[in-house]
Amino acid sequence: MKTELRREIAALDELFAWVDQFAASAGLREKDVFDAKLAAEELFTNMVKHNPRGRDRITVSLDRDGDRLVLRVRDDDVDRFDGSLVTPVDLKHHLGNHEIGGLGLHLVRSVMDRLSFEHEAGVLSVTAVKELEGEDV
Repeated sequence: MKTELRREIAALDELFAWVDQFAASAGLREKDVFDAKLAAEELFTNMVKHNPRGRDRITVSLDRDGDRLVLRVRDDDVDRFDGSLVTPVDLKHHLGNHEIGGLGLHLVRSVMDRLSFEHEAGVLSVTAVKELEGEDV
């Protein structure tokens, strides 16, 4: 399932409603819905904040492939960025110094099992995969 959202933070409500719609059709557990929303919010927000000159729409897709949830966020006409090169956050140091920012990718990595970045011809695609466990509720 795919959607295109306006490049603005105000589109988050639309993003959350869309994730809920997908989750209902895919039979996701509440915890998995929470994790999908958190990851989608962080990745979408990063693209809005850090790629202000990108196209006016950001594409988000969610798919359930058996026991895997696959989230993809795509942004066109943006500078190269490879989140795999971002240094992992040391929470004790980060929070102890009251630093602002830098926790988004850490949060995504904490709720998803894999996170990958591709940049080709001005298009940034971020893919986050979660292994689903247990019975659907």
